[in-house]
Formats: sequence, structure tokens, C-alpha cells
Amino acid sequence: MIESSEFMESELLGVLRDKVDISPSSRFREYFHHHIEGILHVSVVQRTGQFGGAGIKSDDLTNLLEQNERTAVEILAVLDTRPADYARFGKQIKDVSEKYGVPLLESPSAGFRLDTPTLLKAMMARMNGNYARVKKQMAVRK
Repeated sequence: MIESSEFMESELLGVLRDKVDISPSSRFREYFHHHIEGILHVSVVQRTGQFGGAGIKSDDLTNLLEQNERTAVEILAVLDTRPADYARFGKQIKDVSEKYGVPLLESPSAGFRLDTPTLLKAMMARMNGNYARVKKQMAVRK
């Protein structure tokens, strides 16, 4: 899981560096959405022990994985945010942005909007930080 998440962070950074379109209708969004959704599902399966696995018994590890699952869901929501969503979901958008320490951008013509590249970077960094802690704790327990 951590390898997939780290790979997706490096993919994101490369795309942002090259100024590739990350809008809700872009091909990159589809690609990124698919992979983040996969990370989310694998995390749930490993944490809960679905499909016959042992599952995660440690509360600390469970909490970290649940945080990452929430982050993955928030990443998917950010990827799907369209201009019309600001009027309908303004408070939720602001809350997610502030949760990761990324202020909303303000423009005279559009009002407030997400700093999507910075927010996605912060979200992936938090997710990978949590996975690093999970990996470290799992190594100590072996």
C-alpha cells in the first residue's frame, strides 16, 4: 500500500511540475482517481480482514489506516470539485482545505476556490506520513 501511495505522490508531483491538466474532466484525474480508490479499498481490506485476512488488531494502526481512508475519500472529492460545487458545498470545501493547512485562493471574478495542486500535495504527504508510521510500527512488531 505504501509503495502505491508513494508512487501516486511522485506521479502527482511530476504532473504538477509539468503543468498537466488536473481538472475534473482530465485524463490524469481519471488515472489518479482510479489509483487512489484502489489504495482506499486495499486499506479497508487489510484493516478489516475481509476476504479471510487477519485484519489489524492494533488501535494505533487502525486509527492511522482509517485516517488514510478518510484522506483518500477527501482526495477523490477534491479531484471531482467543479466550479458549481463552491456554491453548494462551500463550507465543506473550506473545511477540507483548512484541515490540510492550505488556504483557499481568492480571485475577484471567481470568489474563493481551492488551491488544488497544493492541497493534493498536502493530502498525499499526510497519507504517506501515516503509511510510514504504519510500516515502522509493523516492523517493530515482527
